[in-house]
Amino acid sequence: LKQMREQRNLKFLLQVDGGVAPETAPDIVRAGADVLVVGSAMFHPGRSLAQSVQQMRDAVAEALNSP
Repeated sequence: LKQMREQRNLKFLLQVDGGVAPETAPDIVRAGADVLVVGSAMFHPGRSLAQSVQQMRDAVAEALNSP
């Protein structure tokens, strides 16, 4: 979809809902997703919501800053 969007100069966002976690987010972003819907990956025993959000932000930043 990312390639098709670019080739045809289309204007739409790609959203992924399901299976999004800090471990999978970099690959999802590199594949072209613009919007990540995150649910249960944010809630872990022993980790605050703020820590989970930061971990997700770090994972996405890693993908955006890599070739």
